[in-house]
Amino acid sequence: PCEKGTYICDCFGIWCNRGHVGKENITQKFVPPVATTKCTESMNRTCGSARRTIGGCSTCMARHSIELLFKDTCKARDMLGYCVGGSHHHFGDFCSADSEDWKCWRSNIPRKTGGFWYSALKEGQCEANSVTGSCGWKIRSTTSVRNTCLRDRLMTTVEGAAQDCFGTCGPRNSTSPCWIGCFFDTVLGPKARNSTEVAGLPTDTLVSAFTRSFASKAQGGCPIIPDTHNLIDIASSLDGIVV
Repeated sequence: PCEKGTYICDCFGIWCNRGHVGKENITQKFVPPVATTKCTESMNRTCGSARRTIGGCSTCMARHSIELLFKDTCKARDMLGYCVGGSHHHFGDFCSADSEDWKCWRSNIPRKTGGFWYSALKEGQCEANSVTGSCGWKIRSTTSVRNTCLRDRLMTTVEGAAQDCFGTCGPRNSTSPCWIGCFFDTVLGPKARNSTEVAGLPTDTLVSAFTRSFASKAQGGCPIIPDTHNLIDIASSLDGIVV
């Protein structure tokens, strides 16, 4: 998790040069793997009846691990994520037909966006007196807006693309099941509730709503937070977004 007062977001383990800019592939890091049809059918056939019984499922998977790994094209991560509620099932929650909606949404968001996560750690920041080659990044310019405004722009864009659905929910209430369901059905597509099939709004539409928030006020952007604020304080604030 991010630490208040620093630029650290995540070093993804100990093997990390904190003086460099970190780069992580979102898909590889956060999207759960999808087991082959043959593997899924084999796991369902051998341990499906015990899938929701934590102890029983783990025991079953261990008993059949050799068969699943060497005959049925399964990988270790497929097996670790199969047992519902198991110690490894938190990894993207391995979305399946019997998963809760929110678990599939969580794993399907990075599946849709892809891209890269860049971590600019405090130890790598170039200062005025930094020796060439001793640091990894420096601030050239920033634009800061309130998170509340940016979120409103994103939600308005999504609502505008599915007015009939959101119209059944009444006034905006982003905590209501009705509104949440419409939001993710619009962003990810209805099938993303219980499968890894992702559709919904084009990613470019969502990215455009985000970037427009940083445009000038004349161009419809959010009010800019003056640069008199300290960058670290803004980045650490729950209501500040910096680009």
